Amino acid sequence: MDSTSCWDDLYRRHGRGLRGFLAARLRCEETAAELAQEAFARLLALPAAAVRNPVGLIYGIAHNLAVDHFRASSRQQTESGLDDAEELPSAAPDPAELAQLRQRLALVEEALARLPAQCRRAFVLNRFEGLSQAEVAERMGISRQMAERHVAKALLYLRERLARSA
Repeated sequence: MDSTSCWDDLYRRHGRGLRGFLAARLRCEETAAELAQEAFARLLALPAAAVRNPVGLIYGIAHNLAVDHFRASSRQQTESGLDDAEELPSAAPDPAELAQLRQRLALVEEALARLPAQCRRAFVLNRFEGLSQAEVAERMGISRQMAERHVAKALLYLRERLARSA
């Protein structure tokens, strides 16, 4: 399973819940949808290898975006010079940055595809699905030490590939 399908699966399973989480705090479905989209964009900007618990991370990012939204709204109400939201700087990544992030994501996907199947599966279970190495071992029917070796091998390989491309 490549990282794109992992992120797609994460969005399918948790996108609606994340929007509901934000809508309950913001009391505006449109703003909640925008911030949920921004949260997923920020998650995609992170190296997949660095994400241990994507569900917890996406909700943490969303919470921080909601706090930032409240702060910006409060500032906007108190500052007479900022009556329109159009005057606020955009938090969205610029097109060049987005293109660079997409290239990096493609490189990670390619590197994951080159890993041996067992190694890739252990890595995906550990890093994308948030399973501990003991849970990975149990799910795959291998020893914990072997699961640790697979994850470590994948991390080392990804670091080397990303360092070569930088």
